[in-house]
Amino acid sequence: MTRGGCNDRSAVPSAACWASPSPSSSGIRRSAPAILYLLLLGLALSPPGSSAAPEDCTDPTGEKERGWLDGQINGRHPKWYFGPSQLHGKTELVPSATGAFAIEFQDSFDGSKVTDAYYPNRNYTIQLTCVSSCAFLATVEEGITSTSSKDQWRGLFLAPAMTRGAYTGNEYSGQAGKFGAAKSSTTLSQSYAIMWQAPPALTYLGLTVRVTVVVDNTTTCEGFFREISVRSLVVCGDGLKDDLEACDDDNLLNSDGCNATCGIELGWTCAEFLPGTKTSKCTRAKVVFQPTSLLVSVEEGRQVTYSMSLSTFLAPGRFVFIEVHDDLLSTAGRSLSVVGASIFTFDDTTNPWNVSQTVTISSSNNDMIDGARDAMLNHSVSSDDPNFAEFYRGVVPNMMVRVTDNDVPGLRVTKRSLTVHEDGASDSYSISLGTQPVPGSSVAVTITSPSSNQIRTVPNRVLFTPLTWNVPQVVSVYAVDNFIVDGTVSTVLDHNVSAVTAGGGGADNN
Repeated sequence: MTRGGCNDRSAVPSAACWASPSPSSSGIRRSAPAILYLLLLGLALSPPGSSAAPEDCTDPTGEKERGWLDGQINGRHPKWYFGPSQLHGKTELVPSATGAFAIEFQDSFDGSKVTDAYYPNRNYTIQLTCVSSCAFLATVEEGITSTSSKDQWRGLFLAPAMTRGAYTGNEYSGQAGKFGAAKSSTTLSQSYAIMWQAPPALTYLGLTVRVTVVVDNTTTCEGFFREISVRSLVVCGDGLKDDLEACDDDNLLNSDGCNATCGIELGWTCAEFLPGTKTSKCTRAKVVFQPTSLLVSVEEGRQVTYSMSLSTFLAPGRFVFIEVHDDLLSTAGRSLSVVGASIFTFDDTTNPWNVSQTVTISSSNNDMIDGARDAMLNHSVSSDDPNFAEFYRGVVPNMMVRVTDNDVPGLRVTKRSLTVHEDGASDSYSISLGTQPVPGSSVAVTITSPSSNQIRTVPNRVLFTPLTWNVPQVVSVYAVDNFIVDGTVSTVLDHNVSAVTAGGGGADNN
């Protein structure tokens, strides 16, 4: 008998393989073990299969008819080798239609509902029924037929043999993670319940079920072949997080916490869901300041507070340390100090991540008119939690403190009225500044009167420095004898305040 090529290359539409929609189309995934099944009955429901030239089935040695199934992984198939595993025959053994056998992937938990998807670690039954006794070879593989690699076998074919209905002793062998096959010519049957367990790990891979069947027609053994595509029931990026997924944020983007393969990225947590959904909500691990503007204001001589917490939870047994550092580089910063603790700890027990801790800052008082000025408080963050350590590698968050001045420019005068006489009786008063000049500048006070022909002062100009601003300076007032009988005369002394080298000034008339 000469082994021929593929005689029957007719085909029917592959859509006829499926009898009903996938359970996954409703958005519901089963957590209980299930059995995936696909119905391929007769010509009406058959996908493209393949046919090889009939072979002689009368050789008792099995060399001619079923040597390819009789205990040899790579024995003689209907047309030698094909497929990624090179286990089924040559690639020219193309699918064709046949009514000689039927294959079902059946769900024992839901009647005979058809699905085109698998769920990790569930058991599925490939139910094979032939018109007469038949032998089979089944694999579930990743990849296309042009690739040759046994490394692409997926899942686990389970042994021992199964009993189905009136047929007993339906012997087939399972090579773990490899293939299922009827290999003994003395125990061939018309019906086989081929048990396959899906891979335990979630990979989202699409798989291909490949089945070769040889039907025994007494004197001939005709070979047929079919391929069935099976998708993963769990889909990354669909916004429906499965229990096997680390996260699923409804996209396939990186750098948003949940990456393109639905893995949680370093520096993020994704333990929550968006309200009313099964879509992962991912949060960047960082320190949260209140106010979020990172700006607080404090008046000289008073205190101000701000608070710190964490944006998300810590891993068990991990911590975050935050230390507040004074700003010693600026004048405003040197006037600030941390009241109480300057180091704060967050952990997963006594100092929870979402309970705010308060930082108190005190501003010292002075008598200078120095206006509003800003200081920057730095924070160093250290953590043995990889998420927080990743975010704060080289990043130092700051809080700006704006110090407002409580000093009002002014001139202190010890007397508000004086009496002097033309006969020589004089009077005096003292003046000083209400606030200290800015370092490096001086303030001059010039004393004048609209009645300068009747009143004179000694001195008529007083200079105050940052060292003498609050030291009273005596001003003597004299009446000028004009040799005119003019009675009692009232007048005023004007005090004009001005900066000599820096700052500003005004006038205070007394």
